[in-house]
Amino acid sequence: MTSLWLSFSGKTKSATAAGAAGAARPFLASSFPPPAVAEITAVITQVIGQVLDRSPGGGELIVSRREDTMLIEILDQHPASKHPTTGPNNSRTSSVPSTCGSLAVAGGTVTWIEIPLP
Repeated sequence: MTSLWLSFSGKTKSATAAGAAGAARPFLASSFPPPAVAEITAVITQVIGQVLDRSPGGGELIVSRREDTMLIEILDQHPASKHPTTGPNNSRTSSVPSTCGSLAVAGGTVTWIEIPLP
């Protein structure tokens, strides 16, 4: 498994979200065709924007390539519901098939998106 780990802070929400997603673009490009990379970075931008709405202090973006999936995790310091959520990604932003969810962890929340590799 290879991973990319980035910290982000919420000083300017749109620039922060787009910057973090843009930094992940070359890592994603090693596994997905350009149209899929554009869609995946749009989803990352959207999720980081939502994280910054609830936790303006920022967080961590981790993108990990496994044998047959790409796992995107976004960690923040906002307390999550004690009940984990999981299911298909019904985002209108992306047509890339994925599963997503969120989970309370010590010190905050992890939001994750799992995308099968082509």
